[in-house]
Amino acid sequence: MGVDGARTAVAAALAALLAWLGVSCGAGQTRNGGQAVYPPYARLPAVSSPAKYVAAVDSAHAHGLRVWIESDLVSRWKAGTSQFDAAVEQIAALAARPGVVGIKIADELGDRDGLDQADIMRFLHDSRAALHANAPGKLVLIDIIAYQLGCAPAVRKVRSFSAACEAEEAAAHPAVTWSTIDRVVDSGYVDVIDLATNMANPDVYRGWGITRAVAQKAAFAEAHRRGWDTRVRLQTRKALAFPTREVPDAGAAAALVPDFIDVPEESGVRAVDIWTFSQLYDGAHVHLTDPGLKTNPLWSALVKRHRDGDVLFTHYSPTFGYGKSMDADMTAIASAFTDVFCAAGTG
Repeated sequence: MGVDGARTAVAAALAALLAWLGVSCGAGQTRNGGQAVYPPYARLPAVSSPAKYVAAVDSAHAHGLRVWIESDLVSRWKAGTSQFDAAVEQIAALAARPGVVGIKIADELGDRDGLDQADIMRFLHDSRAALHANAPGKLVLIDIIAYQLGCAPAVRKVRSFSAACEAEEAAAHPAVTWSTIDRVVDSGYVDVIDLATNMANPDVYRGWGITRAVAQKAAFAEAHRRGWDTRVRLQTRKALAFPTREVPDAGAAAALVPDFIDVPEESGVRAVDIWTFSQLYDGAHVHLTDPGLKTNPLWSALVKRHRDGDVLFTHYSPTFGYGKSMDADMTAIASAFTDVFCAAGTG
């Protein structure tokens, strides 16, 4: 293939990827008079990633999954240029593997990471610049908790409850209010947002005279009203792995599926991120299947929705594989999910 043919193939692939995104903006670019403008950043030296992380990415791709590299770049950014650059080098090496479509750079951005709104924008600016230079063409994804979305915004019958709730959440989480998310969405630094809607306990909503499903629908209606879904690919996320305090077993997790998968999908959300396939969390091993990759009510519900065409993500680290082999893990994941976040080994 000649140079022109290669350029055409790359352009076609990028166009297909943006069509899948379903957004009208450019891939993470800011705009100046209609021209794409990226901040400058140095091209870093190529490095080799540890074999187990490469193996996970390659196995996921071989099983037909779309692959996203997962990293906590916030901690590396706060640690200084050398730490940040080292993480970007390793991410870039993994992102160059076949099947990788994007990179997750932050988990619950602005929540417990010590960043204020100005820090968030600087972090996103620097990360976008570094990845544009070192992993060009890959989508940039963050997840963020929109605390005020849990307040059933614009539901008239609970207006007084909603107003008090929104004020309380803004005071408790000043770094991630409506205005922060508006700025993030408008910045062009992010292509995909996994949005957590901060739903309260169903008893809270019953006290207001509505259900949690109504509150969820109101949350996504507010996101749509604010135009978030027109400028980024808007997804949602929910922790369904068990056992945790909130999700003690597979039955409790399955009971959350209607409100946290079905309602978002019906509300036009593009995908649901389900944390996590297998991981050590608060000293306990949490997971989605039963031991030996055996099914349970939650896993059956996930497989059914996958077969019905839902776009579902999960997370994978080779350090916390759950089956007899990585191949067994990826076979199971591919039966319930379309996309997987593969750990980069960078925190």
